[in-house]
Amino acid sequence: MGSPTKPRPGMTDIKTMSGKTDQRHLSYRSYFKLGALEIQRMRKLKEREATMLRIDNIDKSLSRIDHELIELRNQLNNATGILEKKSEQNNIQPELAVNNGLRIDY
Repeated sequence: MGSPTKPRPGMTDIKTMSGKTDQRHLSYRSYFKLGALEIQRMRKLKEREATMLRIDNIDKSLSRIDHELIELRNQLNNATGILEKKSEQNNIQPELAVNNGLRIDY
């Protein structure tokens, strides 16, 4: 009986694609990156839109507050002007309300 001339194939003889990469095999990565970047861009645009809407709402709220402050200041100026005119006519100084704080009787 003769000895085999060729050794039996093992794990090292299995053909693989490792080390043989080219553009054809890497193109799927580029497509995946492209899709991921487009999704990320879409999310950021929606986030930006929502943020701009919140900023607009805050600006509107601030303008309403400023308008109300101006109205209240004008009302106070008118009221103090009337009080000063009355006190000048009567030669009486306007009295200020004195706040003694919270007082609890048992």
